[in-house]
Amino acid sequence: MVSGSKLKVGLIVVLAILIISLITNFYFYCGQQGFIKSEIRLQTQLHMLTTTYDDYAATHSNDNIDFTSLELEYENYMTSHTILDEDYANLQTQYNNYMSSSYSESEYNSLQSTYDSYQTSHTYTDSQYNSILTENINVTEENIKYLEYFNRPLRFTKIPTINELQVWLNLDETDQLLYHSEFDCKDFSALLSIKVKNNFWNMGIIAVWGYDKNTTEEYRHAFNYIETIEGLVYVEPQNDNIWWFSDHDPIEIGTTYGFPDDKWIVVETLETIIEAR
Repeated sequence: MVSGSKLKVGLIVVLAILIISLITNFYFYCGQQGFIKSEIRLQTQLHMLTTTYDDYAATHSNDNIDFTSLELEYENYMTSHTILDEDYANLQTQYNNYMSSSYSESEYNSLQSTYDSYQTSHTYTDSQYNSILTENINVTEENIKYLEYFNRPLRFTKIPTINELQVWLNLDETDQLLYHSEFDCKDFSALLSIKVKNNFWNMGIIAVWGYDKNTTEEYRHAFNYIETIEGLVYVEPQNDNIWWFSDHDPIEIGTTYGFPDDKWIVVETLETIIEAR
């Protein structure tokens, strides 16, 4: 009876050991599975981080180059800025020197008063000019020196713009005079050169001899020239047409020019009859 009890106790102990062993193995297995899952999760996160880093590195691979370029541009800008500062300082010095040597207000007012007085006493109407023309002027090759009196240098001069010149020509009546053998292109040019002095402008007269490039027909003509703000221009006094050549360059002998009457003229001889002074 005692031996049977011991047997039962032994069985119970063995059974208990087996249960404990099973439970321990079960928890160990579960822990191992959790560890494996954690490792897989960490590997996944590492892969994602590696991919993100590669993408970022690819996107910003040129940042260093861009930064170097910007840095160079900044250095160039600072150099230019320094040069501009120096130029500005030089201009300021020149301006100060100019201001210190310029006319005083009283001197300026005196000059302005003299100019206004001169302008008032030297204003003439078109009828007065036409009267002078009718009574005194008959321009020919022989008496061209008569115009030297009217070509005396002006005490005060102005330089007009092309637009100002055109506006004045539209008001002037020289182009309405009748052309005839005793009053030809030289006379038109001479009259306009005289009348324009009322504006304190200097206008000269030139004569061109040559031939038509297309027809070889002889070409002889006189017209006016004047220096404007924009540059040298030519004026046809018979129709108030204004024209100029490339870069406002003067007419030169041996060159072909397109004139306003649609003729291409080869210039063989050029003479300044009255200088614009």
